[in-house]
Amino acid sequence: MEDKLDLLRNAKLFSQLNEAELKIVADYCGFTDFKDGEVIFEEGTSGESLYIVKSGEVRIVKRMESGKVRDIARFI
Repeated sequence: MEDKLDLLRNAKLFSQLNEAELKIVADYCGFTDFKDGEVIFEEGTSGESLYIVKSGEVRIVKRMESGKVRDIARFI
């Protein structure tokens, strides 16, 4: 639980929450490991999760009609 709270405390999105509120959010959190190059979600799928990057890098890409992949953003 403390790992979750530390991660939430350091996330700007949750900076205005007090400790009790952070604990409520932490109860709904889990950790997931992704392999290098693994797709987390694809354009057009419904978004039902929020991801906070603890370590590593996330690339947001768009597949063009031509089939080429274009980088949109990169989070480190």
